[in-house]
Amino acid sequence: RSGETTTLLSHRYYLQDAAFTLAVTSEDTTLLHKSAEKLRRPRWAPYLGRRSCPPSGPLILTTVTATPVEHLLKLPLTRPAPGRNGPSQEATVPVEFASDLPLDGLSADGRSPADPILGEAQDEPLSFTPLDRRYRARPVHRITLRLPATQCAGYGTQYLTRLSSYLADHQLEVSSS
Repeated sequence: RSGETTTLLSHRYYLQDAAFTLAVTSEDTTLLHKSAEKLRRPRWAPYLGRRSCPPSGPLILTTVTATPVEHLLKLPLTRPAPGRNGPSQEATVPVEFASDLPLDGLSADGRSPADPILGEAQDEPLSFTPLDRRYRARPVHRITLRLPATQCAGYGTQYLTRLSSYLADHQLEVSSS
């Protein structure tokens, strides 16, 4: 067949059973509140990369907080605890943090972590035209911290129960969508 009718091969990578926690920050609190409202009542179903990949769990949104990074370091983790008998008090698990901005000062225990890694992702859209989709690179700052294994909350309802308790203990208003 000619070049216009041949099958195009593409290689794609999909995450399975992944869980993400994120903090959206901005100096414009009006923008944050508007964005949160749109996520609470979306016009279309939210999706992760492809429309056929909607999140299976609820989107849990909290109120705007002045210390989002502090909460990211202390939230329950969506993963099972290491070891058969549960984690010891000294056990830690690696958790990767990624940001568009430098992660200066991010530390789980007050000590300086390993040097952050600066990379890039080629995913900032320039054009959505079907035959001319283009993207530009944006910086991605990554760092892996070792957080206490006692933060591991398991999956499913175990995780959601621990997360609800954390949010209630820290008086963060919650809504699901």
